[in-house]
Amino acid sequence: MFGVTIGAPFNGVLADRYGRKMTVAVGFVAYSALAIGSCWIPNLSALLLSRFLMGAVHPTIQKTGYILGMEVADPKWRTHIGIVLFLPWALGLMAWGGFAYLVREWRMLQLTVSLLCLAFLPTLWFMDESPRWLAVRGSTGAPSECCRGPPGGTGSPCPRGRASAPAQGRSQGRGNGTPAPRRPRPHRERLVQKAFG
Repeated sequence: MFGVTIGAPFNGVLADRYGRKMTVAVGFVAYSALAIGSCWIPNLSALLLSRFLMGAVHPTIQKTGYILGMEVADPKWRTHIGIVLFLPWALGLMAWGGFAYLVREWRMLQLTVSLLCLAFLPTLWFMDESPRWLAVRGSTGAPSECCRGPPGGTGSPCPRGRASAPAQGRSQGRGNGTPAPRRPRPHRERLVQKAFG
């Protein structure tokens, strides 16, 4: 859990910089290698280091995979998919007890559950990049049907081209590249007046 605490803050940065697909793929390969390699670690210190690194890599798979699933999914299915994405993790935790009952030696137990990761490696080839991330990075032709607003949002269509907020403001400006004027925010002004008035 200490590794998860250290690795989680960097998860969003890596996913935004290098893409959701790349982050999940590299994290999954690293996690699988660490999990299988820890079966032959000779001492406790190295084993604790391996577990720490596995915890640090874990958010890149679970959290970024969840984000990727939400951004690719159709809005009407996002609630169900969000639940289903975490079911394997919950079922896997429950299955640990059964595996431990059948395989008593800890190295073989670790190897048994870690080899299951290899079954999911081929799925990385069929994974698509997030259309939202591609749109924000300036990729043209990113699909827009599956990214109509944030989950639970208003359903606004996913922008084409450079979809970051400053770029979107420039594209909706006066036609000569000047940014569009900011809209007034009366609710913010009222809060400031109540606080300092």
